[in-house]
Amino acid sequence: MCLRFICTSSLLLLLWLPGAQAAPFEKLLMPGPLSAAHAGMEEECGSCHDPLGEKSQAQLCATCHEEVAEDMAADTGFHGKHPDVQTQQCQSCHREHEGVDAVTLAFELTPFDHNRTDFALVGPHEGLDCASCHMPGEAHRAAPSTCVGCHQQDDVHNGALGTDCGACHLGPGWQKPSFDHARSSFPLLGAHRWLNCDSCHEDQLFVGTAMECAACHRRDDVHGGEFGQDCGSCHSESAWTNTNFDHGSTGFFLRGAHGALACKACHASPHQDKALGTTCVSCHQQDDPHQGRRGSDCAGCHNENNWQATFDHAAKTGFSLLGAHAALTCSTCHKQSMDEPLPTTCSGCHSPDPHAGQLGNNCESCHNNTSFTANLRFDHQLSTFPLLGLHALLQCDDCHAGLRFHDAAESCESCHAADDPHQGRMGTSCGSCHNPVGWAVTKFDHGQKTGFELSGHHADLSCESCHQHPVMLRAESQQECSQCHKQDDPHEGEFGRNCGQCHNTSSFAEITGFGP
Repeated sequence: MCLRFICTSSLLLLLWLPGAQAAPFEKLLMPGPLSAAHAGMEEECGSCHDPLGEKSQAQLCATCHEEVAEDMAADTGFHGKHPDVQTQQCQSCHREHEGVDAVTLAFELTPFDHNRTDFALVGPHEGLDCASCHMPGEAHRAAPSTCVGCHQQDDVHNGALGTDCGACHLGPGWQKPSFDHARSSFPLLGAHRWLNCDSCHEDQLFVGTAMECAACHRRDDVHGGEFGQDCGSCHSESAWTNTNFDHGSTGFFLRGAHGALACKACHASPHQDKALGTTCVSCHQQDDPHQGRRGSDCAGCHNENNWQATFDHAAKTGFSLLGAHAALTCSTCHKQSMDEPLPTTCSGCHSPDPHAGQLGNNCESCHNNTSFTANLRFDHQLSTFPLLGLHALLQCDDCHAGLRFHDAAESCESCHAADDPHQGRMGTSCGSCHNPVGWAVTKFDHGQKTGFELSGHHADLSCESCHQHPVMLRAESQQECSQCHKQDDPHEGEFGRNCGQCHNTSSFAEITGFGP
């Protein structure tokens, strides 16, 4: 027992002395030869073993293995993240003194929790063999942790985008890049967001890619370059068909039917080479149905909605277009220039006068502006020939064969000569006996008008009984009985011609005027 203590004490003292090296005697006490990594330290036992026990083996290991010490201090790497490292000695995992060819790890690498390192295995990395990244004979910590460290040969960009692959490829595979294009000078908006990278970056060239619309869409330009290169002034990123050009910024607002026109409807040639006019006539001269007779101020009558005129004729000319006038075209009256003054009277436009001037110029006294023939309102009662009795039921053309109304005569015989039962024997002054109510209704007072009162049997006689010939101013009887009754005189004229001395008008048989 004493000998063992003395030998052990001597060995520890020897190891403690500065610069002490293992003598052949100490080598006899070694558990075995060191590994290849430590083989050169077999003469320096104090590098790993503190004979006085003031430093732990982990502290002594950290003296040489500085990278491991830094990981443990910063909680990085496997030795900084594994919870058992801080509480155990290095020899718990790393065995020594088992020979040069011995494996110093005292645990199995598989299954190994790579999440306890600085490089968690996710996506395609998760199924890789260790040897895919950890080269034989190299420390595991020496394996590259950057994408380019392993995938430089797989870089389809050929280094044009730098070495920070993770800036774009954040997903589980190379084919799903997640580069935030908004961080670049060209944010992807609208339809650009759904494009593949190679849609714009051909041959994986990213630096120096043109950002003008025409650089990519020149082949899609339906205008053939006529509208320049600034596509964004009209179109948006959402779609080519969604235009947002503010035409009002040109000083010409697209209102009404203009708003639905395609650009080429007006811009038939390259707009940068030819400035378009802003007047109606500059575009619609060929469409002008007035052929320039109305001047160039189309907007005075028309608006942008359609060609239908909106000219307020009453307010601007003082002549309201009413009735049939409202449906007329401008050229019906305005046959020449709009500056040419037009008459405002009926006769000024509606000539020649079918009445030949007989009724004057005041056409509206009979006609209205709805129709010349319908709803006539002429009051015949105010004329020189009022329509009385049956005349009021007649149509105009019953008496007026034409439109020259003053040509119609006002005498009865002018219309009724063919209807005269007296065949002209009573003269032409029909109204002295008849009235417009009917031919059968007579009103001639024979006693008052002729001085020969029809009494007795004379009252029942027809006019033709006495008036055998056409009458003039007076009847031919002259109140002498013999004028009519000479053939009936039984006295054959012996008693003269004054028959009324004896006879009366009731009967020749009655003797009333002669006594005994």
